[in-house]
Amino acid sequence: MKTENLLLTCLLVASIGFMGGIMTAPETTQADATEETEISEKVEEATEDAVEETSSSSSFLTEAPRMGDEKAPVVLLVVSDFQCPVCRRAAEPMEDILHNFEKDLVIYFIQNPLKMHKNAMIAAQASMAAHKQGKFWSYHDTLFANQARLSHGHLEQHARDANLDMVRFGNDRVDEQTKDLITRQAAAVSELGARGTPSFFINGKKTVGWGSQIGIEGQIKREVDATRALINQGMSVEEAYKSRVEANSENASLYLQHFGR
Repeated sequence: MKTENLLLTCLLVASIGFMGGIMTAPETTQADATEETEISEKVEEATEDAVEETSSSSSFLTEAPRMGDEKAPVVLLVVSDFQCPVCRRAAEPMEDILHNFEKDLVIYFIQNPLKMHKNAMIAAQASMAAHKQGKFWSYHDTLFANQARLSHGHLEQHARDANLDMVRFGNDRVDEQTKDLITRQAAAVSELGARGTPSFFINGKKTVGWGSQIGIEGQIKREVDATRALINQGMSVEEAYKSRVEANSENASLYLQHFGR
């Protein structure tokens, strides 16, 4: 009898403890669920914002030499090599092309020194050193006009002729970060299919090789019209650019990663 009473007492205590555990367990209310959803959405939004900011800040356009208004609706990337004879021909009319499209076009120079040209990399490095002193385009013209004179000594002489600060030029020219930037640009355009020079991207649309000034101006004109139409519908320049890249590029996400605005 005592044993049975003891057993009943234990069962009663266990039942009360179990009921107490259920009663004291926190319940998930609708308000809590709503709050958790809001927090989750805020985290996702913050993550997306961070990705967009990172993509924009890592764009090669922030460091590439530029001609024209950076807010122009059409972006022309000139992918070039200072020792490439065809690149020299393509470089000659660029100022005229920019003038012909005024505020509708911006031109960026993207480095792609080919390994087959022994002085192409050091010329690219020297041009970026000149860029850091605000004299890229004049130095660019000098290099293309003197393609047979691109040795280390010649590059230094071209810098002196351009009245560059020679100490700064010498340091910037051999800076590993400068070489790394050039190497990354070349890898990016190669991944996008522009393995030869010259190559061009007009709002993401790739053209490899140089035909004529008339030919490339025709392509630019069609892109200006298409992009302006989107802007007239209410898009910002950046939104219109992204939309056109998505329509033009074979790999829009990769292109925007490297050349987003």
